[in-house]
Amino acid sequence: MKQTREQIDRFIATMERQTVEGETKFAVHEVIRDGNLSQMLVYLAEGGALSDHPKPPAAALQVLRGAITVSWTDEQGQSQHEGVAEGGLFVLPNAVHNVTGDGGAACFLLTRVRG
Repeated sequence: MKQTREQIDRFIATMERQTVEGETKFAVHEVIRDGNLSQMLVYLAEGGALSDHPKPPAAALQVLRGAITVSWTDEQGQSQHEGVAEGGLFVLPNAVHNVTGDGGAACFLLTRVRG
């Protein structure tokens, strides 16, 4: 399966409309799936967030637009926060975590292995 930049841009535009017209401030669209491997676009409108959720067996993200912060509690009980700017890559921590947009809207590509 292949997705062009133009298709990705259309998905993002649709997701943006969904967050403006809908009740939630985030939207998710799976763009690629191959067995247990999945790539998903996640769009956060201004003020949008993904609440606490567990990490899949393996996951990384790349910010396509805007900037985000990933927050979690480490094994020593300390709060951790990692900002990821546009273009940045980040391997998600092996912990329950949440994601918030920094400032305006943000969009990232999540690559994960489903359990």
